[in-house]
Amino acid sequence: MTEKLSMEFFVAGVKFRKGWKENLEALEEGQELFLVPEPTNKFDKHAIKIMSPAGVMLGYVPAKTGEALILSQAITSGKIFKATATELAVDFEPWRALQVLVEEEL
Repeated sequence: MTEKLSMEFFVAGVKFRKGWKENLEALEEGQELFLVPEPTNKFDKHAIKIMSPAGVMLGYVPAKTGEALILSQAITSGKIFKATATELAVDFEPWRALQVLVEEEL
């Protein structure tokens, strides 16, 4: 049996989103978020946006630590994932403000 892919990480680029604090304050821990591949991203063809249920872009799956590449390849191969906000900490440094758990759905 194949093991499900699962990863937890802090969302990259949160502080670069206009109104980022307000956007995060509108979320709740345990809330489902959405992964949107962005293959036309001029900086990273493996970029994956993280969107709120209201359609607000919150940031990206981190590229520097490898999660974006792994997840992008898995999505391209047809795997489906669920993303959940696991920690919201608007008072922390912006790079630690939103933690997300991504799990493969079987």
